Parts: sequence; structure tokens; C-alpha cells
Amino acid sequence: ELHDAIMVLHDRQRIAKRDIAVTPEIQSLVHMVGPYEFYAPANTDQLIDISKELHNCVKGYANACATHQCIIIGVRNQGKIIACIEVRGDEIRQAKLRNNKATSANAAVNRSILLWAKQHHLKPCEKDMISGAVIPIAV
Repeated sequence: ELHDAIMVLHDRQRIAKRDIAVTPEIQSLVHMVGPYEFYAPANTDQLIDISKELHNCVKGYANACATHQCIIIGVRNQGKIIACIEVRGDEIRQAKLRNNKATSANAAVNRSILLWAKQHHLKPCEKDMISGAVIPIAV
């Protein structure tokens, strides 16, 4: 845990804190699906937080997010970050759990992300998501 804290400090020194302006497109992607909160990081520090929690490289998307080349959406369950999604245009490029596991490794999360993607007319990422029949969950 000390290592993680030191890495976060290092990342915050290395990656300049920048706001990620919430465009109408980004705002439209933010909402709840069942117990899962889909949210847009407001700044690059929040990308670092996602990266720390999920042990992945999403912090490397800081510039792309700040310049709106892509959208990163975090997924939380009861306040805990459990996944992140990379959106470019009308498709999901990546959907990852902790340690870069595909969201297909967790059926409930995968199902919720598929439902969220369908609601927003986003093409699922075939390598990370199982896009079989979507089982409705409470919204």
C-alpha cells in the first residue's frame, strides 16, 4: 500500500492536473444502471485514482481525455471503482476490470455495461465484452 501511495504522488507530479470539460456528449453517458454508477472523471487526478484502484494504465489517457480525443467512463459500485471504459466515437474500445481483465470476466458488470452501451447506442468491444443476450436489470 505504501508503494501505491508513492506511485500516486509520483503520477500527480508527472501528469499535470487538468480539468476534463464535461461536454453534452460526456454528460449524456453519466447515470446509474442497477447498482452501478457510470461517471466521467472531472480531471486528470481522477484518472490517476482510477488507475491506482484498478492497477491499469488509464492515467496514460490524461491528455487524450483533456483534449476530447476519447472519453473515459469509470464504473463504481457502492462508491468503489470496479471498472473503466474507453469510448471513441460511437464505440467502446476497451472495458476493463482490475488488472486489465476484460469485463466479460464478471457477468453482472458485463451485463450492466452492455445495457449502458445499448442505451447510448455504443458498439460493444468484442475483445472485452460478451455481447450475447442482454438480461435486463433494474435501472
